[in-house]
Amino acid sequence: MAEAVLIDLFGLKLNSQKNCHQTLLKTLNAVQYHHAAKAKFLCIMCCSNISYERDGEQDNCEIETSNGLSALLEEFEIVSCPSMAATLYTIKQKIDEKNLSSIKTHHSNDIWIMGRKEPDSYDGITTNQRGVTIAALGADCIPIVFADPVKKACGVAHAGWKGTLLGVAMATVNAMIAEYGCSLEDIVVVLGPSVGPCCFTLPRESAEAFHNLHPACVQLFDSPNPCIDIRKATRILLEQGGILPQNIQDQNQDLNLCTSCHPDKFFSHVRDGLNFGTQIGFISIKE
Repeated sequence: MAEAVLIDLFGLKLNSQKNCHQTLLKTLNAVQYHHAAKAKFLCIMCCSNISYERDGEQDNCEIETSNGLSALLEEFEIVSCPSMAATLYTIKQKIDEKNLSSIKTHHSNDIWIMGRKEPDSYDGITTNQRGVTIAALGADCIPIVFADPVKKACGVAHAGWKGTLLGVAMATVNAMIAEYGCSLEDIVVVLGPSVGPCCFTLPRESAEAFHNLHPACVQLFDSPNPCIDIRKATRILLEQGGILPQNIQDQNQDLNLCTSCHPDKFFSHVRDGLNFGTQIGFISIKE
């Protein structure tokens, strides 16, 4: 069964406002006829408006409730955001708002095995249930996503510097092994964006634990506040625990960019103080 049907109107260019309405009406009728009974969610996603050309120049055509569209649009959710990424994220939130389980952060290594009684706080979740989404938030801490395509199990973890040292990543892996019979060589781990050593420091007494793990995790160790690489520390701990190096994804696309250094891409507590948002790493198993 289709979870959702999305109508993508981003970048749509039409030769008249009339044609804009006619095209939209025809599309909505077709989607409703073929998918309404099966899909849980029917959605139109667009930017603030749709562009069309008039006399060789671009103009805007907002989605209006006219020309027979009014009744039909009531059957659809309209999501309008400045960018495709923001729109897809909003849609994902709407789809999963009843089935989403996110971590109750405590900067620990406690893991919730979904299906058991939910603890008051935890920094990791594992599940093999279909049709639910589990999520880890992070605004400088690492949102980590785990997947075993063989045993069809998954997990998420929130790894700040304390959770990293406490081994929350491998605690999540070990929970998947114990609960679902996963094998280390089958588990794939994705490290979401986090603060880099360029922007994150700790007092030397706290930095010593990272230095003891591996000197490469610390820069300027002799300074009062050494720079800490929590991503490198997490990779080292995962590899020490038996995760294959090639199964740890931490460099693809923008994953290795520092959240604090890139305000155009990421939220950051280090950079923004108390007025900050969060990134989210989420995963679900198809029904």
